[in-house]
Amino acid sequence: MLGMIRCGCSLLGIITVLLASCEGLSLNISSLLVPPYLRRVSGVAGSSDPKNYEGFMKDVLDEMSKLVPFNYTLHVPSHGIFGTLRNGTWDGIVGEVVNYEVDMAAAPLTVTSTRTEAVDFSIPIQNFGPVIVMKKPTSYQPSLGDRLSRVFTPLDQSVWLLSILAYLAVSTIVYVICHCNPYEWRRMAKDGEATVREAESFTCYNSFWFLLSAWAWQGYVRAPRSLGGRIVVMSWWVYIMMFVLTFTASLTNMLRMGPTPEDVREFTRIRSLDDLTKQTDIEFGMLQHGSTYQYFENAKVPNLIRIHEMVRENPDVLEKTISDGINRVRTSWRKDYAFIMESAMAKYYSKQEPCDLFFVGDFTTTSSYSFAYSKNWKHAKELDIAILLLRENGILRLIEEKWFAGKCDGFMINPSQDDVFNLPPYYTVDLGSFSGALILLLIGVLLGAVVTIAEVVIYRKVELPKTEARRELVADNQQPLSQTAQTKV
Repeated sequence: MLGMIRCGCSLLGIITVLLASCEGLSLNISSLLVPPYLRRVSGVAGSSDPKNYEGFMKDVLDEMSKLVPFNYTLHVPSHGIFGTLRNGTWDGIVGEVVNYEVDMAAAPLTVTSTRTEAVDFSIPIQNFGPVIVMKKPTSYQPSLGDRLSRVFTPLDQSVWLLSILAYLAVSTIVYVICHCNPYEWRRMAKDGEATVREAESFTCYNSFWFLLSAWAWQGYVRAPRSLGGRIVVMSWWVYIMMFVLTFTASLTNMLRMGPTPEDVREFTRIRSLDDLTKQTDIEFGMLQHGSTYQYFENAKVPNLIRIHEMVRENPDVLEKTISDGINRVRTSWRKDYAFIMESAMAKYYSKQEPCDLFFVGDFTTTSSYSFAYSKNWKHAKELDIAILLLRENGILRLIEEKWFAGKCDGFMINPSQDDVFNLPPYYTVDLGSFSGALILLLIGVLLGAVVTIAEVVIYRKVELPKTEARRELVADNQQPLSQTAQTKV
C-alpha cells in the first residue's frame, strides 16, 4: 500500500512539473498525410487546424496535450517526403525540423543513424520490422486452351477415355443385339408384325445416336424390344446417371476453389528477403528515398546488398508514396509485384478491404517510429515523459488498436509457418473412384449378352420349329385350294 502511495505521488509530481514547465506552449508540428497516421477529413488542403484531421498521430498529440498543456497547429506539406540527405542538405519534414521551420515532426518517421545526426528523436511511438507485402494468390486469367480444358478437369483423363470407349462398345453391342435378336423390331418387320420405320429404329447409325442422346439425358421414341437389349440399355442409363451426377458434383467443388495449389506455392515460397533475390518471377521495390531504401543502401549483409543492387539497376520498381506502392501490388498484372515496407503500415493496409494483401514477416532487424525534434530542443524531455506515461497507462496501445483495426484475417505469414492458405480440398475424380460405375456397366452388358444368346437359342429350339411347322401347314392348305381352282377351270 505504501508503495502504491509513493508511486501515485511520484506520478503526480511528474505531471505537476510538466504542467509548470510547458504552460502556454504553442507548437508548430509538421506531418504527412499517411493513413492511418493522419488524414484530412474537412477543410482545404494544407489547412493548419488540427480539427480538420484525424488519425493515429492526431490522437497521440491530443493525449499528450492533456499531460503537457500545449496548443499546436499542423503543417502538412504536399511533397509527401519524410526526409533524405542529398548533397549535404536534408529535404522533407526532417529538413523542416533541421532548418527550424517547425518545432517538431509527428509522422511515421523511422529512426536511422543518419537522421539522428541531424535531429533528436523522441521515445519510440511504434516498433516495426521490414516486411514484404504481396497480393494474395488468385486464379490467373486462363488462356483459351486452359478454359476449354477446364471443362474436362472434374474427371480424370482415364475416366473420359474409358467412357468414350464404353460408348463405342455399348453402341456396337446394342446394334448387334437389335440386328440378330429374333425378338427385335427388325425381325418383327420381316414377319409383318412391325412397320418399316420401326425396323429402322436401331440401324448402326441410330444405335449410336440412341446412346448419345441418352448421354445428354434426352428422351427417346423407341427402345429395344428384346429383354437382352433392354438390359444393356438400362445398364447404360444407370452408368450415364452416375457419370453426369459425378461430373456435376466435381465441377461444383472445383468452381468453389479460389487460387490453385500451384498459385499458392508460387507466392508462399517467398518467406524472406533472401527468397526475393533467388527468383525472377516477382518484381519487388520499396519507397523511393525512404528509410527502407537507406537501410538497404547502407547494409553490409550480402543478401541485403543484393536487394539494393537489384533495385538500383531497375529504378522503375521504386515508388514515390506508400499508397502508390500498395496500388501497384494490387493492380500489377503483367508481372507480380512485391513491396518492401515497414510492418506497422503493412499491417494497416493488409487488414483493409478487399482483403487481397498479405505480408511476410522478416524481422531480422527492428526499428521504430518516433517524433523528430530540433537538436537540443528545450521541451523534448517533457514530451518524452508524456509519451512514456501514455505507454505505461496503456493509452498508446488503445490508440494503436483503434486505428490499425480491420476486417481481414490471415494477413501475415510467419516465415516458419507451413500451412498458409486453407484451400477447399479438391480432387479430380480418377479411375479408381469411378470404377464402380464401369463395373456395373460391364455387368449389365455381359448380362444382356447372355440373355440375348439365351433368347436366340430359345427361339431356334422352340419357336422356330413351331413357326416352320405353321408355315408348312399353311402351305399344305393352300396347295389343295389351288388344285381345285384349276379343275374348275
